Amino acid sequence: MDKAIRDSQVSILWISGRSYHPGQVVSPHSHDFYQLQYILSGSEKLILNNKSSILHKNNIALIKQSAEHTYSFTESTAILDIKFKLSTAFEKFLNEIFSPIPFQITNEYAIENAKLLLSLAANYNLDKSDDNTLIELDTRLKLFLLQVLRNSRYATTVTNNKIGDSLIIKNSKVSPMIHYIKSHYAEHINLQTLSTFSHYSPQNIIKIFKEVTNLTPTHFIQQVRLQKAVELLEKDTLPINKVAVKVGFTPNYFTKIFFKHIGILPNEYRNLYQHKKFETITLSDEFDTNTQP
Repeated sequence: MDKAIRDSQVSILWISGRSYHPGQVVSPHSHDFYQLQYILSGSEKLILNNKSSILHKNNIALIKQSAEHTYSFTESTAILDIKFKLSTAFEKFLNEIFSPIPFQITNEYAIENAKLLLSLAANYNLDKSDDNTLIELDTRLKLFLLQVLRNSRYATTVTNNKIGDSLIIKNSKVSPMIHYIKSHYAEHINLQTLSTFSHYSPQNIIKIFKEVTNLTPTHFIQQVRLQKAVELLEKDTLPINKVAVKVGFTPNYFTKIFFKHIGILPNEYRNLYQHKKFETITLSDEFDTNTQP
């Protein structure tokens, strides 16, 4: 499915981070909306329609509306809990994607997005008048669903978190090169550039980056450029080809690399994020949180 998830397809009711303790059991129940459980840590025993499944970290379970289910825990477990309604057309597609249970997320970008969702939800819970947080929360959730649906095996981590900040502090060899890349990402940078700057051999540079970042220098440069591209797409109205050049990519390659790592095209990402600024966005006021297990 190549189109962005439209509001008519997904209506978000509830987002929360839930913690469960060993021995806790949620009694059998059902509801008139979909529930997506994403295991952040620990494990869960889910019984859905009389079928038992064990979910571990980075597993997802999609619980259909009206489906009776119960779940229990033998260890401390944290779950991202999302409750929403679907259009009939989108329902069939989503059901096919998330079968069977559990569904394993391999997309690192989706994993980081899930963590960011929890942070945003917490911020919005503290200040419900913050429309900007609500805009980003709604948009990031739809992006998370897109990432999970595509579950690209090429995905890498590109988030609003500053790439390499903690690494800069911890490793004196790599930190000057990371700083250089972040300052010159729009320019032509290759191994020889970094070698000239750092006075390390190209082979040594590859080894240093792999040890500290688990990425090659080339992939790290791509990460930084993609992060900057995401920031521009969210905040700017520059044409896509100018965004590409501004972050150090050629236009054609930018479209390919963005889709490969982010999972959607640059213009799709911009539309998904920026069009929310012109809409009234609410998490349903009719959703009774007191009835939720």
